[in-house]
Amino acid sequence: MSGVQLVLGVDHVPGKAICQVAGSAARLPALEFLRCFDESAQVRRLMLRYIQAMMNLMEVSTACNALHNATARCARWLLLTHDRVRRDEFGLTQEFLGVMMGVRRATANEVAQDLQKHGAMRDTSISSTARSSSAQRASVTERASTAITNC
Repeated sequence: MSGVQLVLGVDHVPGKAICQVAGSAARLPALEFLRCFDESAQVRRLMLRYIQAMMNLMEVSTACNALHNATARCARWLLLTHDRVRRDEFGLTQEFLGVMMGVRRATANEVAQDLQKHGAMRDTSISSTARSSSAQRASVTERASTAITNC
């Protein structure tokens, strides 16, 4: 969700929002969002819970990024993305994977090759496809269990 900063009284945020994986999205004008937030206790509770969840995720992600290698961080990111998109396969480029992990494309390539060996990714000539069926999820989870369970 982009724009939740409006709830905190901020009307401008540096940076830009990007879609990590192709799919659909909804857009709500800022004033309409604020009106809903102001008028509905249920919407207000939901947004505040969302902000708390995002703060928790940022704390955990920061710790994991500091403690774990690129393969474990990538596996964790793929599992989180899988949970968000609710699809067993989703396309991504190694360049984008590098941006999301904060590493050079060469490192993203090495990580992708490692995950391909364990069945978590399938490479194509243009992009890689993350695979998160139950079997692959178990393989990736085992491979990155330290990152997932300790973070």
